[in-house]
Amino acid sequence: MHKSRESIDKQQRAMKNDMRSITELLTILRDHIIKHGISTGMCERIRYLCSINLITSAERDAMGIYILEHKPRRSHNYWWNIGESKPRIEWLNRQIRRTGRIWAWLWAALVIIAAVIAGHLMWTNPVS
Repeated sequence: MHKSRESIDKQQRAMKNDMRSITELLTILRDHIIKHGISTGMCERIRYLCSINLITSAERDAMGIYILEHKPRRSHNYWWNIGESKPRIEWLNRQIRRTGRIWAWLWAALVIIAAVIAGHLMWTNPVS
């Protein structure tokens, strides 16, 4: 049986427990909706992406949690009308920008912390 490149990548990520960032996952979801439209909700689309091996089950679960934690304020099951791509794409674009900024900030903070630690170690343990 021939496996697709996506399927092989998914299996390798699962074996390494290597999950893509939420920004990457939201981008995959958005791009899939742009390319193929949507006839249900985003949760169903996320399950579909997993079923066709574009994302792992861990990534599916992480996306589901993220979306539920950041959902727009709506009182019904579907946050937008079924089949409407535009509001979903707009929401995903906002989330992608938001998560991208958060990851950039966290990365910068880690670099600064590493530099401070390295500088501190250099000053407290001078090399002769």
